[in-house]
Amino acid sequence: DNLTSGKVRKPIRAVIYGVEGVGKSSFGANAPAPIFIGAEDGTSQLDVNRFDQPDHWNDILAAIGELYEKEHNFQTVVLDSADWAQKLCYAAVAQEGGHDSIEGFGYGKGHVMGAERFLQLMRGLDALCQKGMNVIVIAHAQISTFQDPAGDSYDHYTISCDKRINPMLKEWSDCVLFADFDKSTKQVGEGFNKRTIAKSYGERIM
Repeated sequence: DNLTSGKVRKPIRAVIYGVEGVGKSSFGANAPAPIFIGAEDGTSQLDVNRFDQPDHWNDILAAIGELYEKEHNFQTVVLDSADWAQKLCYAAVAQEGGHDSIEGFGYGKGHVMGAERFLQLMRGLDALCQKGMNVIVIAHAQISTFQDPAGDSYDHYTISCDKRINPMLKEWSDCVLFADFDKSTKQVGEGFNKRTIAKSYGERIM
């Protein structure tokens, strides 16, 4: 008697990361009725609604609180971007602790405190989901080495956030999307000058 079946329609929580200039912000701008919380100036050339660029961590939380408490017609909130929001978060934690940077706490303690504070943001975004808004979190990409326990290590793209925040974002989201330009490789040169180069024709994939 207590079972349900089929798909359940509910707001989407998505994390989108990718290389520079691939169109992450443009993707967010095409979501249903979006409003941007811009921790960086990434939407100046887009015809979107946005809050003023935050100067402090509390400005981001205040914007989320305003969307939660007030009635409006926005259907999607876009945080642009997670890595810049992290910088504001860590700067606030360092300032409150009387340090110039998050490293001032020593022994990684500051990063642990910063990651715990970042949870405030994620809980706020969850509250907006419960109100019925989609949430898109945009992030930049960085290259890191993955130590594969089942084989050789290799380089791969990952979210450009603290190693403590990366898994939090991935676990929190309904879908983690990676955006890149479609590339093909070919070998050029001969002998010792032979090398592999990549060529892109502007096609974007996710």
